[in-house]
Amino acid sequence: MPKYRLSIPVLAFTALLLVLFTGQARAEASLSSVTSYTSWEEEDGTGNTAASQYVLLSNRGTLGGYRLDVEGYGRVTAVGEEVEPGDDNPNRLYTLAATLTGAQGRNSMTFGRQYIPALAGPRFLDGLNLTADFDKLSVNARWGYTADVTGDAGISKADEVLGAGLDYRLKTGMYLSLDYGRTMDDDSLLTEFIATEWAYSWYRFTRAYASFNWDLMSKTLHESLVGTRLHFSDRFSAIFELSHNVQSFDSDSIYSVFAISAAYSRTFSLLFTPSMNTRYLWDYTVENYQEGGGGRRYEVSGRWTPGRSKISASLLQHQGSGGDLVEVSTGLSTRLGDRWDVGIGGDVSRSQKNKGENTVGSSLVYCGGRVKTSDSSSLDLRIERTDDDLFPESLSGRIAFELEL
Repeated sequence: MPKYRLSIPVLAFTALLLVLFTGQARAEASLSSVTSYTSWEEEDGTGNTAASQYVLLSNRGTLGGYRLDVEGYGRVTAVGEEVEPGDDNPNRLYTLAATLTGAQGRNSMTFGRQYIPALAGPRFLDGLNLTADFDKLSVNARWGYTADVTGDAGISKADEVLGAGLDYRLKTGMYLSLDYGRTMDDDSLLTEFIATEWAYSWYRFTRAYASFNWDLMSKTLHESLVGTRLHFSDRFSAIFELSHNVQSFDSDSIYSVFAISAAYSRTFSLLFTPSMNTRYLWDYTVENYQEGGGGRRYEVSGRWTPGRSKISASLLQHQGSGGDLVEVSTGLSTRLGDRWDVGIGGDVSRSQKNKGENTVGSSLVYCGGRVKTSDSSSLDLRIERTDDDLFPESLSGRIAFELEL
């Protein structure tokens, strides 16, 4: 399996070379690169640094009467003393895949490490994805192995992925999707899901939607979402959503034998835009759990863009199971001349696990700027200071240079 996972990106890169250097192929290539340097202070007071290179390479051309697109994105990082917390593998290849598309953008084949917008199954895989388009129907199929793009050591193995789906346009603005996905380890079935999604848009941004995902192995409804967005005018809209989730695990996981309770949520959102330069958003979510308990989440935010400046502020409050949280955030940025953007901001939060107990406060303040050094490059600078009741005060800085060719 490891050899297969490595060979997929290599073959995709070979396809890119064919496009760039074969006389029969016409190609347009672009390159976007970001160099980042970060310095921070560890818990014991010692300093640490990390330098990262992010590269996004894309190519569009023609080959044998087909349109050929190749895109790759990855990161190489060197850390001074130790790996950053939560990042076991700092050097990662996120995607590298080649796509052949037929006339009028219909019928395509993608080969390599890619993101699959599937309703069921893994989202990233090393393999093949086929799509066939008809009048009102689109059919897709995928096969490959799970791609580790997170760097977590716990999911480094490659499991075989198999999936298929269809999208059907019932009428103007109304779509229905069905999808099936499974993962296997040798001859053992690890996961198996079947999902469906329905959406209908009948007036501008007004939309109703519903999606359901069944776990066939545990015979339970894994995820469900029903909602609507009501667009009353350009100034006012509302969103209502009901969701349900039951955590699922691979069949070879020890957690698969435990009974998992379902979580439910009801969300109501209001978006008010009195002018082009002003926007307010209010979110209210009620959470419930099958085994008992629950919580409420409130968030109020605003954004104002007077002239060449942008001001934002938000208030978040959560009360219920797991503890209480209050967080206030604000930010201000403005344009100076034709090349400079500068900004300051921060947030303050306070949380407690139980009423009046285990209270923890934290704060973050930052300042930074972005300068356009040329038509195709820019430089970002950022300094932030964090203070937490559990950890010592920390000061970190970041410098990033972006180049597009």
